[in-house]
Amino acid sequence: MSEYGKLLFKIRVHPTLWFVIGIAILTAHFIEVMMLLLIVFIHEMGHAVCAQHFKWRIKSIQLLPFGGAVETEEYGNKSLKEDLAVVLAGPLQHVWLIGAAFLLYFFTIIPYELYQPFLYMNLMLLIFNLLPIWPLDGGRLLFIGVSLYCTFLEAQKHTLHFSAVFAFLAFFDLAHSGSAQFEHLAHHLFHKSFTRHGMAAEVLCVHPLSFAAPLRAYE
Repeated sequence: MSEYGKLLFKIRVHPTLWFVIGIAILTAHFIEVMMLLLIVFIHEMGHAVCAQHFKWRIKSIQLLPFGGAVETEEYGNKSLKEDLAVVLAGPLQHVWLIGAAFLLYFFTIIPYELYQPFLYMNLMLLIFNLLPIWPLDGGRLLFIGVSLYCTFLEAQKHTLHFSAVFAFLAFFDLAHSGSAQFEHLAHHLFHKSFTRHGMAAEVLCVHPLSFAAPLRAYE
């Protein structure tokens, strides 16, 4: 089996994900949930395949109830070029997914009832994931950009501060708009940024793991 095929054996499904799938079946939302899981899976595999291409040590590919993460044992010992490629490899998957879905719909292979939610999920996940909030891919891109102009530790500090401010503003705006779901999401992001879970997780143990090199997770 190829080195890329072995990545499939590193997939870890969070136990609560099965609960979410069960609820989806009971509430007649199984297709929508499966669509979302497929999109998240392809997104994370984009990160994983690119990291494998650069011979990164991949710990696991996690599928969570509302997202995913690729955990690696690399941090601070890879070039910014490789780091940038691995970060972008996730969001770029949405581009071809959207294009493929459009072609399938255009040639009437799939109905609008499937195309519309699939397109919406891809766009929402792409936009959300590119928000400049750590540990989202957008926050990682921010960190890489800041790293070009200051030291490693300063880049971490500036990225955390910006993430906390941006998440707070998002939380305030969404709370003011009265959207309960997005308010909860913004609160979750603000907590991760403000408590330093995101980058501290990467500085010391991104999604904790005891290892000589800190663990890194791509969401």
